[in-house]
Amino acid sequence: MEAELAASQKRERAARDRVAELEATVAASEAKIVMANAETRTVQSQADMALVLQRRVAELEASSESLSAERDALRSRVQTLAAFQTSAATAATALQRHNAELQAENAALAESAQRLAVESSQATYQLAEVLRHSAPAGEVEKLLTSALEVQERLLGGEHEETVATSTLLAATLERQGRFPEAEARYQAVLATRQNSLGAQHELTLQAMSNLASLLTQTAQYEDAAPLHRQALEVRRKALGDEHERTLVCTSNLAILLKQTGRYEGAARLLRQVLDVQRRDRGEEHEDTVATMNNLAILCEEMQCGEEAEALYRRVLHVRRRDLGEAHEDCIQSMTNLASLLGHGERAEEAEVLYRQALEARRRTCGEDDERTLTATNRLAVLLEQVGGDDEAEALFRGVLERRTAALGAEHEEVLLTMNYLSALLAQTGRKDEAEGLYRRILATRERVLGASHPHTMRTRTNLGHFVASRAEAWEGEQNWPKAGEAYLEAAALCVQRYGDDAPLIIRLRAAGAAAHAHCI
Repeated sequence: MEAELAASQKRERAARDRVAELEATVAASEAKIVMANAETRTVQSQADMALVLQRRVAELEASSESLSAERDALRSRVQTLAAFQTSAATAATALQRHNAELQAENAALAESAQRLAVESSQATYQLAEVLRHSAPAGEVEKLLTSALEVQERLLGGEHEETVATSTLLAATLERQGRFPEAEARYQAVLATRQNSLGAQHELTLQAMSNLASLLTQTAQYEDAAPLHRQALEVRRKALGDEHERTLVCTSNLAILLKQTGRYEGAARLLRQVLDVQRRDRGEEHEDTVATMNNLAILCEEMQCGEEAEALYRRVLHVRRRDLGEAHEDCIQSMTNLASLLGHGERAEEAEVLYRQALEARRRTCGEDDERTLTATNRLAVLLEQVGGDDEAEALFRGVLERRTAALGAEHEEVLLTMNYLSALLAQTGRKDEAEGLYRRILATRERVLGASHPHTMRTRTNLGHFVASRAEAWEGEQNWPKAGEAYLEAAALCVQRYGDDAPLIIRLRAAGAAAHAHCI
């Protein structure tokens, strides 16, 4: 039994050992299973990773293909851009060359246009120079202004052609009586000549003489004298006493002396010039004729009527033959001789000459030109003197209307014309209208010039005399109230000119008091 028990216990121990062994084996198997599971998970994870990697590889391969395509496209684009750059560079070079050609062409065209503009201005100047004595001054002025604008812009203010045109424009303005404008241009020309050529250059001396002559014409004698003397002194030293240009300066100085009342000195200089010109150039040379004309004017002012007439007739004969009646110088000669004959009571011949001069002015200058109006006024004055009152009045009124339209109602020339018309109206018995015009003249001069201006004082005195003459007429009619008022007004108008103690003033006041006494 014991043996069986022992064997049973042995078997039990062996079974327990086997169980333990099996349990160990199971544990080991379980551990292996856990490890296998872990490895399985690892493998699965690696498999998943491999799949991810495979997908990534696929994506990268796809991206690589796309990038390769993009790279190829970019390479193609770069090649296209490179080709375009090459083409653009070629085009730019061609364009630069074309631009250079265009710039050269434009420069050539601009130069050609400038040359044509300058040539055109030269032609315009030459045309103006030809027409200056035969065409209306306004038309000549337009030509010269157009030429001068081009020359100043393209050549500059100091260029010789610009200065020459400016000089001729100044002379044209002077012909039109626009003396301030002419003086300003002559001053500018002289300054330019002095700056660019020097004080003793011939062209500077010509500019100096032009300005001096204008200053003489406008009674600016103190300013004109030093210019005339300086020009004469320089030319005498450089050229001699008998040179043509020296003679011009001598004549200019003689004119200044005449204008300032030094007649003997002026006559001496003009006769010296005339002797040289007759000897060297002949009796009918235009310079000789011009000096004859100046001497004739001087002789007329010196009351040497016969010598003046002989010289005037000689000048007119030559100018009419050589220049024609429409020429400015011929018209002036007709006017000069007519004026002398009119004063010498040879009105019939004077009237013929005045009419010829007026007709020439109308043809060459037009009806509204100031020179035409001056010629009309001269004829009207002569007609008034010889009894042609109706025609004279019509002429005066026409001149007054045109001058008022052109110059304005307050211009001095308008007032002078109004004064002529007033005198004619008074002479023909229309005293109320005449007095109205006289009073308008006085009111205008008082407003424009002032009460103490010489022109205003003369007008006031003239009105005083006119009113006094009316007072005498009313006194003769025994219209005592009007006569008394008129005498006293006449005294008041004239007292500034004559003074309180003048016999005229005393007489007028006494006459006024006596007329008023008749009213009591």
